[in-house]
Amino acid sequence: ARARHRQVPPLFQNFLPRMEVEVFLYDEFGQPAGSQIFDRQVKRFPDPDLQNKLPTSERINAVKERTTFFEFTARLEGRPHGDPHIFTGGTNPNPDPNDPLDERGDLANIFISPLDPLFWCHHGNLDRIWAAWQKIRIEAGEIEFMHPTLEGSESEMTPWFPEFSEPQTRQIEAMGYKYDVL
Repeated sequence: ARARHRQVPPLFQNFLPRMEVEVFLYDEFGQPAGSQIFDRQVKRFPDPDLQNKLPTSERINAVKERTTFFEFTARLEGRPHGDPHIFTGGTNPNPDPNDPLDERGDLANIFISPLDPLFWCHHGNLDRIWAAWQKIRIEAGEIEFMHPTLEGSESEMTPWFPEFSEPQTRQIEAMGYKYDVL
């Protein structure tokens, strides 16, 4: 949804699919500690003030004013990307102490956020914002710093490598799609 739709869309309010998910666990030192399968129904605990916490059109436009890829992504990753995850997923007021995933709503949990269908809508919109930013840079003739400089393994896009690497993702039209509204 665009910035003017500042709520969970009605279509998704009660769409909370259930599925099994393997979650990789880490110890207190950040080292891998195995994995566990969870039978999980998507959970959301939207912030009561969600309308005022989601990114505004003004904030998105300010992000698109950045002139280099690194400035753009630094601004995009913070609030426009993170806030919908945090405030739409929310915090569970009654977490199950035996469920390490139950402290927050799924969208706010980096390990399971793709379970929530809102994840895909949100990230599709972030991709649209990126395409709009690219169009602005091209039209301004400012393309020198429009892409990251990645070499070797940094440009490998797991799990799609070796078929695809980062340079092949730079133009969405080359990947077979486009946005009607940028």
